[in-house]
Amino acid sequence: MLKKAVLFIFALFFLAFPVYALEISGGANYQDLDFSGKVQSEGTRIDFENDLGIEADEPVGFNLRLDAKRHHFCFDYVSIKAEGAKWLSQSIDFQGQTYAADIYLESKLEYDLFEAQYNFDLIDLKWANWGISLGPLFKVSVYDASVNLSGGGFNESYAETLPLPTLGLVGELEATKYLSFLAQANGIGYSGNTYIEYKALLRLKPFKYFNFDVGYKGMQVDYSDDNDLLDLEAKGLLLQGNFVYQF
Repeated sequence: MLKKAVLFIFALFFLAFPVYALEISGGANYQDLDFSGKVQSEGTRIDFENDLGIEADEPVGFNLRLDAKRHHFCFDYVSIKAEGAKWLSQSIDFQGQTYAADIYLESKLEYDLFEAQYNFDLIDLKWANWGISLGPLFKVSVYDASVNLSGGGFNESYAETLPLPTLGLVGELEATKYLSFLAQANGIGYSGNTYIEYKALLRLKPFKYFNFDVGYKGMQVDYSDDNDLLDLEAKGLLLQGNFVYQF
């Protein structure tokens, strides 16, 4: 279903805009994450860091961007795995099982994040090599997350898929031909659940066909229903390199 949606967006994009207005860029990114959160599934509310000793890896993601004058489409994918191992100081309940105090517990959190974004430059002002753009964005983030606890004779897992449509603002200040600043914030809140994402980037454009971003990105998910809870917060340094081609 996700592949069909992406293909439909690509087809719509190419039909809607003339070839001469099109710029395509894509590449990879690296993030040094500061990670925290909680999970609860038919039992105790468990802190990833304090109770389980979970630490995130340093994920590499991939991105593709399509630009046609004021219209911009962005697609991103990253897979994150965080693992921990710790002697439990107190018993915890998870998926209807009780993990007793003083057992050695191995834990794992994994999630795949798929993102698709459209934004429009409502304001687009240019002066020689200077420029300012600002406009609304619509973004869909799909988190496919799972938590696994293994120890004391038990091996239980909890999984959740969260499709999160968000609204926000994105802006860019072009300081010179070779340098620009970008900022973005978006989120959603419903039925006591919230999702917030933000990032700020310094973009270096040393060559015609390549640019490099350095900045900071963060996100926070707070989700709960009658029996389950999943809170995630990940933030940290973001490095990103892109190859650029203009038609």
